[in-house]
Amino acid sequence: MLRWLVRIAVWLGLSLATAVVMLVLLWKAADLDYVADADGRLPEDEALVEGLADALGHFGSEGPTYLSFHGRIFPDDLLAAMRARRSEVALLSCPPMSKRDRTCAIGYRNASDDGGGHMTLIDVTRVEIPLWHLAQIRYSFYNGGGERILVKAFGKWRIIHRWDIHVLVTRILDEDDGESSPDEAPQQLKVPRSDP
Repeated sequence: MLRWLVRIAVWLGLSLATAVVMLVLLWKAADLDYVADADGRLPEDEALVEGLADALGHFGSEGPTYLSFHGRIFPDDLLAAMRARRSEVALLSCPPMSKRDRTCAIGYRNASDDGGGHMTLIDVTRVEIPLWHLAQIRYSFYNGGGERILVKAFGKWRIIHRWDIHVLVTRILDEDDGESSPDEAPQQLKVPRSDP
């Protein structure tokens, strides 16, 4: 009987300790959103730069790479930080609709230009810090999307999980009139791929 009481007491103690740790992590995460470092940068900005710099390693450096943030122009301070991290890639923010409207121009919203060809456009769709020292970055590009999960250890954001998914793009062409034909085999378009 005493053995069972000890087991129950240990189990209750561990459960309580786990609950306290989770509450502290959630409390610290709420405070972390508003606390800037010595340089004045927010933690989610640092995580975004680290995660997106890693993601850019999977894209070719041919031509410029356009960046957008939720379909809007990429912030100048983050663009400067990204250029410092990835100087070998020509990084540009998507051009705005107008001086007042900061939404990306029409040809830059869905990562394919009006001519049907592709351009490299990466749209950051989620930046969040759900727990203290843990960040999630999600982005989309012309034929897929990706995610980086980062943890802050020893003052630096480190990637602990990454994935990219690419959709195979195919189309069926009729050589005579340039229209689709259901009888012909699909012709694959050249789509750059990265390792997941």
